[in-house]
Amino acid sequence: MEYGMESKDELVRLIGGKRVSILVYGPDKYGRSLGDIYCDGVFIQEQMLKGGFAWHYKMCDKRPEFAKWQREAKKARRGLWSLDKPQKPWIWRRDNPRIDNKKGNADDIQVEPQNQVNESSVGLPLLIMKDMEDLGRKWKGSLENFVSENMKLHDQVQELKRDKKEAEERAKKAEKEMGNAMADNMKLNGQLQESERNKKEAEDRILQLDFFSGSVAAVNMDLHNKIEVLENEHKKAEDQAKEVESEMEGVVAENRTLKDQLQVVEVQAMKLKYFSEKVAGVNIVLYRKLEGSEEKNKMAEEQAKETEKEMKTILDDNVKLSGKIQKLSKINKEITTFANNSKRKLQSVLAVNMDLDKKGMERATLPDKGLEIVGVENMKGKLQGTSHKKSEQTVETPSATPTKDFGVKKPTVWRMKTAATTSSAPPPKGHYE
Repeated sequence: MEYGMESKDELVRLIGGKRVSILVYGPDKYGRSLGDIYCDGVFIQEQMLKGGFAWHYKMCDKRPEFAKWQREAKKARRGLWSLDKPQKPWIWRRDNPRIDNKKGNADDIQVEPQNQVNESSVGLPLLIMKDMEDLGRKWKGSLENFVSENMKLHDQVQELKRDKKEAEERAKKAEKEMGNAMADNMKLNGQLQESERNKKEAEDRILQLDFFSGSVAAVNMDLHNKIEVLENEHKKAEDQAKEVESEMEGVVAENRTLKDQLQVVEVQAMKLKYFSEKVAGVNIVLYRKLEGSEEKNKMAEEQAKETEKEMKTILDDNVKLSGKIQKLSKINKEITTFANNSKRKLQSVLAVNMDLDKKGMERATLPDKGLEIVGVENMKGKLQGTSHKKSEQTVETPSATPTKDFGVKKPTVWRMKTAATTSSAPPPKGHYE
């Protein structure tokens, strides 16, 4: 074929012994793959068309730039367009069927007859040479390496996505555990407040019982004095024995009522003792719950540290990837900052739990001491109770009537009058009268 060897030599000059890239953009109507060939950043089809070394086959590729490059070469009479009547390659192959060449002469171009036109061979001349076959094998090997590298990058991207999801799930778990810890702390605070209220109620009941027991003791002392007086009178006057016996029966009845009242007081004391034991048990349970919450916080802190280590490894892997994975690295950095914030929050929660633990231990030791202090204060209240039974507040009239001097009114003075007491000490807290 005219100008066939020149076209072959130009193609060998462009891509011979070099690494090329074939960008496949789709199949033709026969199912054959079509693609663009690049070598060292040069578009090979463009160079062949502009130099007049190839034909533009419109049935295969209808891109307007191909037709434009062919028109420019034809107008400048470059390459095959310098001939008077250039022959189309598909017509030449039709008129010149392929003949087997046993000697394998490299100077002849052998063409196989085809029932249908090989459209993909129009843009790229058919070359059947050993060096081109080797070059094709090299292309295939480089393409396989390129595909394997792309598959590796794809696997790395998928692995990074999985690591990202795992890190997000762990961060969510840490956040949920932190919320649960906060809820447990709120519950513990409520239980501590309730125990304080129960403690105050128990102290008030103890004060009532102390006051009641004091009144019973006073009544018993009076009864004892009366019995002594009656015994003396019985010795002095035997005639009044019947009257004394009747009075003694009344005293026995009163003693029975007093015994019943004492039994009631003992029952109430037992109840108070049981209630104090129950409060101590509740305090022990609260202390155990505080210890459990502390262990949970420690576990959450360890999980946060593990997530931080995993995030560091993820960041190291992201540095090795290309620019396409930079967005994932930014997201991973945000996740690390979130994990650090959750760690600081967990540390603050741990500090709060430690404070609650100390308060719980201090309050657990208070009930016994509180009972002793209350008993002492109640004894003081008995001695001073009579001096604080009545506290009146009265309003006096103005200390002096206004005079009529110069028509000026003097200010009215109001005084607060309080009943005198025998003691300057204030009444004890919780005293009932």
